[in-house]
Amino acid sequence: MRDDQLGRNTDLIEFAGILDSLEGGFSLFLDAEWGSGKTFFVKQLICLLEESNPFIGSPGDLSDLMAEDAPLARFSSLDGYLPVYYNAWENDHWDDPLPSLAAAIALQGDMSASFRSDTEASEKIAGSLDAILGIFGRSGFSTLREAFTGKDLIEAYRERESLRLSVSRLVDSVLPEKANTLLLLIDELDRCRPSFAMRVLEQLKNLFVDERVVVVYSVNSAQLSHVVEGMYGQEFDGQRYLSRFYDLSVPLRKVDASKHLQVSGLLKTSNRFDVIAYDLTEAYSMTMRDTNRYLTELLRVRPQVIESRNGFGNDWISAFADAGLAPVMLALKTVDPDSYKSVTQQFDIQTLYDTFALSDSAMDFMDATWGSYIKLDSEKELSKEDRQAARMELLEALVYWIWCNDSNNPKRQNAYRIIGGSWSFDSLPRLARII
Repeated sequence: MRDDQLGRNTDLIEFAGILDSLEGGFSLFLDAEWGSGKTFFVKQLICLLEESNPFIGSPGDLSDLMAEDAPLARFSSLDGYLPVYYNAWENDHWDDPLPSLAAAIALQGDMSASFRSDTEASEKIAGSLDAILGIFGRSGFSTLREAFTGKDLIEAYRERESLRLSVSRLVDSVLPEKANTLLLLIDELDRCRPSFAMRVLEQLKNLFVDERVVVVYSVNSAQLSHVVEGMYGQEFDGQRYLSRFYDLSVPLRKVDASKHLQVSGLLKTSNRFDVIAYDLTEAYSMTMRDTNRYLTELLRVRPQVIESRNGFGNDWISAFADAGLAPVMLALKTVDPDSYKSVTQQFDIQTLYDTFALSDSAMDFMDATWGSYIKLDSEKELSKEDRQAARMELLEALVYWIWCNDSNNPKRQNAYRIIGGSWSFDSLPRLARII
């Protein structure tokens, strides 16, 4: 956040403005595709809100970011929120979401009480948590006396108003002297079992009817609408149904994938390996999750195929395999595993060619490589068809030599005729292990 290397501070500031304008109970959808960094954004938001509130503990000193004229000064006025993070996916083994939701609220309240050395409040919240878990089939060590009663929760499924009152009492036990508003941040809802996801939405809408509660759902609404349609039928309007559960939908802007690569440690040098990797990251419009996975593969493979070499010399085949084919195959492995398998197991050359075509640098590298071993008539202008045939011939030779283990396969035998002059020809199959 200090360097704002991913450009997310603008989104944080805009979201702070929304929170600052709210009056009374409210619900929001923070909407973005899977892997777009929603969880990362929510965790940043929590850190800033905890720093703003002097009555709860903060994981680190971020006060300089919220000083007057500082980039995130807007957050300094948001000192009345108690943020509670709830990962729905990690809790969807429960039949009912209420116990784990209540536990998340109680635990956050307990941490806040411990920070203030408020033993009485801490004991009250801990007792509430034990009793909730006990009633719903988990071991508990004490009887809940104030925030909930046994009757309240036992009758929860039959008496909605009784349960609402219980929820209100839980909010009472965690908010006083700590915050004015409970901010529930519900994450990973679109990854849950459909029945659990729907129960989370319905229970929060029906039970947390409290002017002191704001709910933020971090979701991929398109995916969640498919979940709804899967439950109620394809003719059912999933998006319209979801609109019942939020007052405002806020789209989260996508992080620039190339910037994410750079921030994460892969600099865009003049090395063809790096240039092609950046091209494909942009061409595939990789999400933050995709980029992280691709980066992990790149940083694992790069030292083995690039940095350990003293130079390619005139061996264009080896250079192309290491610095051209490797980043392309790793991109396929990350973004389209089925296509990766079709290349490595079924020797699907067209799919590989189409992936190379996403990067001008990769195509230029391929042309320079086949031009080094195909004797061309300098007086003759190659047709588009001849050029494509030469490219496909090169890719086919590499794929069959690297991934085909059948020495009697005619195309593998033909690979030797085409690229067997490379001094590192025999070592090329190592890429099947590395990639």
